[in-house]
Amino acid sequence: MRAVLDTNILISGIFWSGSPFKVLEAWMDDKFELIVSEETLIEYSRVLKEFEKKGKGSIEVANAWILFIAQNSKLVKVVNKVKICRDPFDDMFLSLAVAGGAKYIVSGDKDLLDMKEYMNVEILTATKFLKELS
Repeated sequence: MRAVLDTNILISGIFWSGSPFKVLEAWMDDKFELIVSEETLIEYSRVLKEFEKKGKGSIEVANAWILFIAQNSKLVKVVNKVKICRDPFDDMFLSLAVAGGAKYIVSGDKDLLDMKEYMNVEILTATKFLKELS
């Protein structure tokens, strides 16, 4: 099963415990296949480096995570970009999910979560996603 992780889930999972951390553990335990695009990798990298600038991480940690994600996820080329979310910035996750045949988008973002579903892709919190995995 394929899933897309919104940036907030990735960052929360890296720096804090809780459901987002458990989602990352499930991915590393091969419970689902993480799909990414060039655009989402750039976004992950940008936010990780922002944390480094705020003293909450290091450039080494940021670079190590981006490399790990790039090597252990499925890179999908997104050709058709959707423009449907009330926050246009979140459209990259919807576009990736559709292009990559994801079953889920895991997010903590209200703009995405309020959609609940798009083109047969369910949009869930980390807690609800973990229940789907079990």
